[in-house]
Amino acid sequence: MCSFISQWLNNLVSWNWWLSVHQSWKPSIDCIQDIVFFCGIFGIIKFIINYNFNKKTSEIQINLEKRKELGQLLTDYVYEKYKNNKKDIAVRFIYWKNYPWKLDDDGYKEYLYYDTDNGITLPGGFISKTGINFAEHIWFSSKSVYVNKKGLYFIDNKGKTFKGFKEIEGKNILVYELPFKNIINFDFEDKLEYEAVFYTCYKYDNLNLYNDDVYLRNFDNDKYINIKLRKRDNINKPYSFKHLYLALYYLFCEKKIIS
Repeated sequence: MCSFISQWLNNLVSWNWWLSVHQSWKPSIDCIQDIVFFCGIFGIIKFIINYNFNKKTSEIQINLEKRKELGQLLTDYVYEKYKNNKKDIAVRFIYWKNYPWKLDDDGYKEYLYYDTDNGITLPGGFISKTGINFAEHIWFSSKSVYVNKKGLYFIDNKGKTFKGFKEIEGKNILVYELPFKNIINFDFEDKLEYEAVFYTCYKYDNLNLYNDDVYLRNFDNDKYINIKLRKRDNINKPYSFKHLYLALYYLFCEKKIIS
């Protein structure tokens, strides 16, 4: 018995013994490793697919619920204003942290986008599947939008000349979409200076408030223009650092907005 125990202990600490055991079990170990590896890869792929699917279905659900909840109220609000000859229809944005009425730098008017050139007498186009459309009326302040071929743009006084940029003349309107997900709540009863209130996730001057797509539209001599821009491509002023950076970035891109 003692010799058996001694031999067993010697084998236990023997490298050759462990090597022989490893070699005898190696095919099984490799098989288990392969199974674990492929199951892990499959699990990661499945997680990514399910994540994107769940994210998109959640977005669809939020949009449908918010549109159903808000759509008719907003439609009635717009139609009432329009029928009372109110053409500049606006709502007020209040950042959620400023609830209820901290309005030192908040609660400004944001004008709804709508058009009546849609075959009906009432306005339309102010609500979409994913959000509410708002318009910045550049022409109110005698401004124009200047755009280059890569879609970089800025706003400046009418009639100027900037190398590489084209002035879009006429009644310029920039149309932004406020996504439903950024509307925390709304109030059509307790109005602010006769205008409905939207409580938003971001403050009125935060770049994340609106979606990135911006549409430049105008009506000039019955010619309708619709140019799709991106909010991130607003360089604020020509020949700035942002202009230089984006110009270099788009130098190798095929992006072309206007000819």
